[in-house]
Amino acid sequence: MKRRTFLKHSAVASLMLALGINEKKLDASEIPTNFNKTLVNIFLNGGPDFRYLFVPIFSTDTNSYGYTYWNNRANIFGLDPNNMEQIQNYFNANYDIISISNQSFGLLKKADWLKQEIEAGHVAIINNVGGSKSRNHVLSQMVAETGNPDVTQTEGYSHSGWGGRIAQSLNANVISMTKVTRTFAKGAKNSDMYKADYKNIINVNDSRNMGLYYFDTAGNIAEGKNRWKWSDKAVMSRALKSYYEAKRATVTTDSLYYPIFDHEKKLREFGNLIKKRLSSVSIPQLFTDLETQYKGKYGELDCIRQLSGLYDMYNCSDLVNMRVASLDYSGWDTHKHQKSTIETKFELLFGINKGLDALLSSLKNNLINGYENSIFALYGEFGRQLKANGDNGTDHGKGNSVIIIGSSVQGGIYGTLFPKSELDNNDKHSYSNIGADIKPITDMNAVFAQISDWITDNPQSAQTIFPTGSFDAVENGVDFSSLFTST
Repeated sequence: MKRRTFLKHSAVASLMLALGINEKKLDASEIPTNFNKTLVNIFLNGGPDFRYLFVPIFSTDTNSYGYTYWNNRANIFGLDPNNMEQIQNYFNANYDIISISNQSFGLLKKADWLKQEIEAGHVAIINNVGGSKSRNHVLSQMVAETGNPDVTQTEGYSHSGWGGRIAQSLNANVISMTKVTRTFAKGAKNSDMYKADYKNIINVNDSRNMGLYYFDTAGNIAEGKNRWKWSDKAVMSRALKSYYEAKRATVTTDSLYYPIFDHEKKLREFGNLIKKRLSSVSIPQLFTDLETQYKGKYGELDCIRQLSGLYDMYNCSDLVNMRVASLDYSGWDTHKHQKSTIETKFELLFGINKGLDALLSSLKNNLINGYENSIFALYGEFGRQLKANGDNGTDHGKGNSVIIIGSSVQGGIYGTLFPKSELDNNDKHSYSNIGADIKPITDMNAVFAQISDWITDNPQSAQTIFPTGSFDAVENGVDFSSLFTST
């Protein structure tokens, strides 16, 4: 039964509060040293094939999972399914063997930073997770981001997101690093989950140029430049700033127009606060190096921009009231030539000196409390099918894994990584069936509910954050009670 109401007493901050502009005087001179619990949500558009990242160890036993997997997916890797020596050599060259939680598997060597984090106990790999009953991208993304398994595609466009609702319940903000605001980040309007509210969202497309545009005339003069004399931007910037400043002095507080001019002032003040704070914050060299390395690769550069910008927002967390961050990384719909696409993406996310390593090492070196109080959730709208298709790729599936990373995470394998049922000819989720995929046993919301409880410090938070459904749909033997360590 649909529950259309949200926690009625939860505070819905105004835009001014979202910007951190209220009666409390904000100070941009000191970078914060204390951080509240923070969720960083990284949505992988297209359905990531985590069965490429985590693979069974190759075996010549024809009845084993290690043989069945590699035999049915050999063409993805450019291998001959009948050449066992070739497959064994490929496995040895490209995968490291990891053993945790009484399960062993191969991990893509290009994800060498992730290997370190797994071995340090900071990574939870939650398997056989499902949300949408559809294999449609749009609807499945809506299900995952709204936290509503019953949402329709029509409802999904205006629905709130579970990240936005968490931020509302904390009277905090979602920092949206994506080009287009994701549903995940949207709050509930007037306590109605089916209506989106944007008041608790701060969009950050360029962390170093937030707020209203300002042309630095004085700076150009000081540098001996003369662009300020005729630049259209300079003229418009000076004119608008002067106009709003002069007009604001003539408009009374009870005028219908007063909020417009007051809003301009506060937006300008907010931008100046961010600019002042970041003037003392260096962009980590790892991000600068990554931008050079991935020059010309739009999807990868956008991912780097988001992660680098998020580091800036950690430095401004007190100014932006950040408790939830929304990021994404596109291009995971690997129907064709999967190897050439997906390895680049896994390496950027999980490689040493790459994306997440650049962010977390920067936090660890400079904002240790921020590092210790953050978790990172990575998942997509669905997974991929068990067998390779004829184009050296994989088609849409339903079940998949969710990866959660952080020093507060009780690392390990949650759920069977390679279920024996997938080898059973009588099971529809087995390699013997065309279109077979990972059986969705654990509900996405059961995972998200644990995240909600952790960040809100409320074991009952899921009852108010999520609109429908039970949170008991969990694979036998999986216990989420210790997913996060006490802090």
